[in-house]
Amino acid sequence: MSGRKLIKGTVWGLAGQATTVAASAVFTPIVVRQLGASAYGILVFLNLLTSYLAYSDLGMGTASTRFASIEVSAGSNRETQVIWTGVGLSTIVAAMVAVLIIVLAPAISNGLLHVESPLRGQTIAAMRIVGIAFLFKNIAGVLNTPQLVRLRFDTYTAITSGVVFLQVMLTPIVLWLGGDLVTIAVMIAVINFCALGLHFVVGRRLLPELWPPRADAALFWPLLHFGVLVVFSQIPELILANAERFGLAYFTSVAKLGYYSLAYTYASLSIVAAIAMGQVLLPMFSQLQSSADAEQLGRLYRRSIVSLAFTLAPIAVVLAIVARPVLATLVGQDYGRESTPACYVLLGGVVFGGLSYVPLSLLFASNKGSVAARIRWYELVPYFMVAAFLTKKFGIVGAATAWTLRALVDSLLLTLAVQRWKGLVSFSVGSALRYAGALAFLVPPIILVAVVHVKWMWAAFLTCGCLMLYVFNLWRHILTAAEKFWVAGLSRRILPPFVLLR
Repeated sequence: MSGRKLIKGTVWGLAGQATTVAASAVFTPIVVRQLGASAYGILVFLNLLTSYLAYSDLGMGTASTRFASIEVSAGSNRETQVIWTGVGLSTIVAAMVAVLIIVLAPAISNGLLHVESPLRGQTIAAMRIVGIAFLFKNIAGVLNTPQLVRLRFDTYTAITSGVVFLQVMLTPIVLWLGGDLVTIAVMIAVINFCALGLHFVVGRRLLPELWPPRADAALFWPLLHFGVLVVFSQIPELILANAERFGLAYFTSVAKLGYYSLAYTYASLSIVAAIAMGQVLLPMFSQLQSSADAEQLGRLYRRSIVSLAFTLAPIAVVLAIVARPVLATLVGQDYGRESTPACYVLLGGVVFGGLSYVPLSLLFASNKGSVAARIRWYELVPYFMVAAFLTKKFGIVGAATAWTLRALVDSLLLTLAVQRWKGLVSFSVGSALRYAGALAFLVPPIILVAVVHVKWMWAAFLTCGCLMLYVFNLWRHILTAAEKFWVAGLSRRILPPFVLLR
């Protein structure tokens, strides 16, 4: 049952992310032309500001999901108290940050962004409105708990992805009707307020006791402690994910930074499956924390790793094969030439980074977020040194290599932490070596396209053959008998009848 729920939730998450990515690809070029470079840069900053301010929720979205899942699994009736205590904590801190943004908006506009006078008034007003919009977003991130606890990823995805889709789609329409940055900020605030209302309505249908609000002072410190650990682990991850970019700008040029950023964005497309699965795993792992569920927890953990092994690497290979023509066609020949080598390296790191979502989700579900936080903080100084050396020596490819090595080490350390603490062995040393051997089958088509530049017909033929060899090796040397039975049953449910051998 857990395997079916895992796949179903992941598919919903993938559908939502695919929708938003497609919308961005269609509407972003239109918005760029409508706003111009300066105004579009301000809009990008406003979106980044909203994303970074989300950390002011003190991790209450994750904390509420984790604690509420445990209460439901234990048959307790304190889910409502968990949610509203989380809402209270999130609102208090977010409100203080919102006031700070409103007060400091002129200083940020003039001192940090150096906005020219025609756009200064719009920027200050829009920033103040966004300061309120993220408050709605933070509260909605806690009120969606009843859906996550009950694994209702259909409604959860429809609302959360719908918000992003509407923002992307309505922005060019607002501009076409004569709007400006202030109008767009108002639109963002209204959409986030509506999302908050929808999460509440759906949550109350699933949990009628959600209203009236009820908090519990006894939950204050457990939620706060867990949430702070979540944020504490996310801060170094945020730094680690972007440190090499500062090195590129310092050691090379802003143009190289642009080439690298495009390569990173393109490579990140292959991790959407891992992100979608990570959203599903946290509530599922949280509900399996009792000793009686240990066997089911271990089975779910291993199947999650297997599922990502079957999806991440093949997706990364396909993206690598088509990287040069796609980037050259959509962005320009310069980007196709400069960004593609870094893309090849980054895609390898994305595979390992995606696999790390499984042990990371289990650590947070088991209230061991401090382990993940310590690992990330310990990685900072060595990563800075390696990234600085490789970037200075090899430029954009060196920065990509540093990021990929860090992703590999991070994934290994998180996996070892889970195995040491929980006793869950996803892969032994021998099976890890066998998996590395299976990955080796995916390298030849990338080398052939990158170095030899063969015709696409031969590249496609070789890629298909190598992918089949990769899957065969996973089946033959990595999967257990029970996992083979699970994969076979899953294939019969997912694939159309004419694809399956009878």
